[in-house]
Amino acid sequence: MLPQVSSLNGGGVGQVVTLLLGMNNVAAGIITGEEADEVFYGVVQSSARNLIDEDNSADVLQTVKVLCTDGLAREVNVDKSLNFPTGWLVEVRVSPEGESVEKINQRSVSGTVNENATALGDRALADDVQILDTSTGGVAGTVRPSRLSGVNLKASDVRYYTTNPQGQIDKLILNDVTGDLWHYGVLDDVKNVATNYSTLLSAIKAQPGDGTIDTDAVVSQVKSILVPTTTEILWGVISGDILSTAWERLTSNTGALLGLGFQQIAKITGTPFSQIFDFIGSGATYIGYVSGQQVSLSTSIKYPVLAGGIAVCQETTGAVRNMVQLMPMKIDKVGAASVLSSKGERFEMDDDTQVYLWYKGQYYYTKLTSVNSDDYYLTGWYDNFGCAAGKKVRIIVAVKKD
Repeated sequence: MLPQVSSLNGGGVGQVVTLLLGMNNVAAGIITGEEADEVFYGVVQSSARNLIDEDNSADVLQTVKVLCTDGLAREVNVDKSLNFPTGWLVEVRVSPEGESVEKINQRSVSGTVNENATALGDRALADDVQILDTSTGGVAGTVRPSRLSGVNLKASDVRYYTTNPQGQIDKLILNDVTGDLWHYGVLDDVKNVATNYSTLLSAIKAQPGDGTIDTDAVVSQVKSILVPTTTEILWGVISGDILSTAWERLTSNTGALLGLGFQQIAKITGTPFSQIFDFIGSGATYIGYVSGQQVSLSTSIKYPVLAGGIAVCQETTGAVRNMVQLMPMKIDKVGAASVLSSKGERFEMDDDTQVYLWYKGQYYYTKLTSVNSDDYYLTGWYDNFGCAAGKKVRIIVAVKKD
């Protein structure tokens, strides 16, 4: 279900009318007059200026779209001279005379959400608490309290909160706490990597600089960062040849390549040094599957993803903001809502965990009920990039043991 939309007649002109749209964009209700006298809190998802022409008079109208803690996306007309960047926290103040949008400053709270999800630290959560997880790119989604059960929230995890007259937290805006705002899938291929990789190695070997550089060492460092093929990587994970510590090193961040460039800046001159940065900055096209559908993402820089499960952070426009590798682990047993790793660790599964059968270099979208740990090698891929309520299995890749 898409977020409901409230269209507010902006600029404080005339009566405020809030139209609530339900499923299939069918009007679910209308709020007018004093009933609309309220303050809403949320994150800016978009801001657009458009030409209007009324009574032969041209002007520019700015509309800001805000996703609020109650799950409604409200569009408000504001002063065309103001700026409301995507990702800003704002309050939408609505009254019978009109409405306004204003930026709000961060207000943090920290503590552990209890098992019943009725309190955050020593502060009670209201029975009707509204929780919104957000990204700085404007992506946001509502969160049920139970999703945060047992989660320790640092001050940096909370962007804003309000309390009711009883002192209970009634609105809570989070900073990418759940990991659910990311898109998850499997990486099938990366274009524009192999050619640049070969060119880079050839350039380093062909131009030893002032004679003091150890070209073999540089080539070795590059090879330690760039791993060959999807097939080799996946089999390495399944066989255990690629351990989690090695995987973390290989996929830590693009800074590994940058670090290599800076290490050699005093020794490499001309072509090799520039090509190291060209390799990073020339971008790539990532091809994979999300919920069984093939997707292609072209980016302006390269991201440290190699194979298997990946997470993609996008802006509300669809542009890629970040891309990271998920962490692999071998699954020993599968339960109703969790899996047990070969090391005896228990991992919760995401509600929308995707399952793929991998056969001869091809991913086939399937169901968890169609695979098992007796007849298949199962590899779980979980988010391990810092979300307080993350570390859930987002992808399972099955390989038949025969």
